[in-house]
Amino acid sequence: LVSSPPAPIGKNFVAKMTDEARKARAAALEDKKKRLEELKARRARRETAPPSKPKANLDEYIDGLLNTSAPASNIEEAEEAPISQPPAPETEQSALEELTAPDKDDGPAVPQVDSAPPAPIPPSPEVEVFEFGTQTLEEDFPPEEEDDDDPVDTTKPDENDGDESKGGDENTGNTEDKFVEIEAKVLSTEEKQEEIEKTPFSSFLNTTSKKMERILGEPVLADLLVNFVGETDGIDDGSKSKQGLQDGSNYLSARQVFEHEKWTAGRTVTDMDWSPFHRELMLSSYDMPYSSISSGGGLLSAITPDVPPSSSLAPRSGELQSDGLTLVWNLAMPQRPEHIFTCGSPVLSARFHPTESPLVVGGCQSGQLVIWDIRAGRLPVQRSGQGYPLCAMQVTDKPTGLATASTDGKVSFWSLANLRDPAETIQLQGNLSCLAVSDANTVFCGDESGIVIHIPAKRKHVKKLANPKHFGMVTGVSVKKKFVLSTGVDWTVKLTKNEKVKWSVVSNSYDYMCDVQWSPVHSSLLATASSTGVVGLWNLANSTEEPTGEIVVESDVGLNKIRWSVDGKRLLAAAGERVHVLSLADDVIRQKEDDEDRMLKQLT
Repeated sequence: LVSSPPAPIGKNFVAKMTDEARKARAAALEDKKKRLEELKARRARRETAPPSKPKANLDEYIDGLLNTSAPASNIEEAEEAPISQPPAPETEQSALEELTAPDKDDGPAVPQVDSAPPAPIPPSPEVEVFEFGTQTLEEDFPPEEEDDDDPVDTTKPDENDGDESKGGDENTGNTEDKFVEIEAKVLSTEEKQEEIEKTPFSSFLNTTSKKMERILGEPVLADLLVNFVGETDGIDDGSKSKQGLQDGSNYLSARQVFEHEKWTAGRTVTDMDWSPFHRELMLSSYDMPYSSISSGGGLLSAITPDVPPSSSLAPRSGELQSDGLTLVWNLAMPQRPEHIFTCGSPVLSARFHPTESPLVVGGCQSGQLVIWDIRAGRLPVQRSGQGYPLCAMQVTDKPTGLATASTDGKVSFWSLANLRDPAETIQLQGNLSCLAVSDANTVFCGDESGIVIHIPAKRKHVKKLANPKHFGMVTGVSVKKKFVLSTGVDWTVKLTKNEKVKWSVVSNSYDYMCDVQWSPVHSSLLATASSTGVVGLWNLANSTEEPTGEIVVESDVGLNKIRWSVDGKRLLAAAGERVHVLSLADDVIRQKEDDEDRMLKQLT
């Protein structure tokens, strides 16, 4: 498109121009001159002013903008841009030329008068565009808060409460209404039981309470497990020495009683064992007096789908009246068991599983061999068939099997791979009462008629031994090498070798001898238990006529069983419902090199 040339302006049009248009043009030019002078003055101040912090220059720049009138659109764009460096001189010159140039928006163009020669039109200058800025902090220019429809109250309650409290009584009353004290609710017995039986609470309580009791029981555990050689604990004192000679406490470095007022009250300890994996753990089995012979364990598991964990101390409904009970004790916690197992039939014998630490094996009065797993709760996880009461149990084959004796004369050999049915059974004549296994896997059984029966390792030739022979039921048998110890209700303790009596002793008070055990470490040391509650310690290398010492466990309750620890430093003694842990003094358990030779001389 080609634009046509403008029409010539005539004299009539010039004559019509009024004085008002000229005044408006003059005022616009004057305003531009003032702004140009301000730019020049600002530049002079910037050059002469000493260097200062960026923040101060920025503040002066902002104040100058606020004090001046609104510039033209191109100047506003320059001020809005960040400041990076001072403008060049030619930039201001360009601005001056722009201000002196005619503005299209200032009004209608004023034509030249014909009388004056037309001024040459200067070439339009090239406008240079530049940007300048500076680095600032966000905190110098905080963002403006937007007005929300629902403003959020960000004041703190405590500050409002303080301001309201200064206002008067009415505000104080409103503040008190905000904090209402709620009285603690006292739970009834039924509500307490309901809360205790909840799984999260009971699990938390059992775990935390056990940890605390173990920590509190560390001194007890240290006393029972550690023997300090040469420490007498004040025995040299006259009164203590006299008392020690009376009750035998001078032969002990420590002692502790293990019982629980709910679980063991009214029961009788039937058997005990030490853990082959953890020396601080021990096992005890219990029966319930006047209980009926039954296999209620199967019925109990069928009607109780929610089996409580074995580590829980709180009894469920009817568990305290369970006929059979087996407890795992920790030496650090005398007042509560580590694990609790129940059964529908009295447990007459119990052992830790020889190869699986979480398992416990028990022989019941119902003739069942039951297995408990600490990971599966209190009830048995496996049961064998029923039969006659399993009165004794021992580990055989070092240790790949078990041997049990029942009151009907059967000796059963079990494989640990299958404890549902015995691998081999031998029928003996008579009613068996006790059982012992030697290091060579030979079995010795005592019966109610006072006879000891020998079963060799090959299980072929079963033989009744002519000696030892007791006048009454054999209550205990223990074997070390070829030496067989036996006790009976005829007040005697007998030692035989190759069916020959080498040593025999009769109780001074004519009381029943309930059990006898060789020390697993000392070659000539043995322990006996009597119905008067006394443990006798015999070192046959020193004397065969008088015991080395006697320890009064309980003066009014007879002892049921005794059991040595694996290291031969501690002795378990069962008296009624209580289990006593006796840590022997170093003088008693210390062995000399010639003890076995001296014992043989004493026996000959």
